[in-house]
Amino acid sequence: MDLLGIWTLPSTTRTFKVVLQCKAGARSASPMYVRELKGAMAAAPPGWRGNDVLGLLVGEKPATKGVQGEMHSADVALGYVCCSKEGDVLQLLWNIKAQVMGLDGVTVGLKYGENSNKLVLVRGGEMLPLLEKTKTEEDDMVVDVSAIESEGS
Repeated sequence: MDLLGIWTLPSTTRTFKVVLQCKAGARSASPMYVRELKGAMAAAPPGWRGNDVLGLLVGEKPATKGVQGEMHSADVALGYVCCSKEGDVLQLLWNIKAQVMGLDGVTVGLKYGENSNKLVLVRGGEMLPLLEKTKTEEDDMVVDVSAIESEGS
C-alpha cells in the first residue's frame, strides 16, 4: 500500500477513506495487482479496513479486461485510475461495491475541448471536476482540495 488518505468527491461533502496502490511504470496492470490491493486492504491499519474504505489501483496504462473482471468480482469497494506521467487522469473505473458505498449516481464523462478532452465526473446531470482548486487566505496559494490527503492531516 502506497498511501492512506481521504478523498472528497468534488463539489460535495461526501468523503471516502482511501487505500491507494500505485503501479506506475508497470507494463500494464494485471489481475494480480488487484489481488495485491485486496490483500493490502485486509492488512491495513485499524480504521482503514471495512466497508467504508475504497481501494484504488493507479497505473499508467488503461485497465485490461482481466483487471476489470477481478475488480468487479471483488467483495470490497475498488476503483482503477489510469494516470499519465504528467498527472492527467485518462481512465477512472469503480466496481458495484464502490457505487453502493457512495458513488451511486456518479458517472465518468468526457468533456470535449478545442485542444484536448478531459475526463469529468457527472452527478445528477451536473459536471463535477475531477479536481477542485481553491485559494487559501493565509498564504494565497492554490490548494487541491479534492486530492487525497495524507492520514492525520
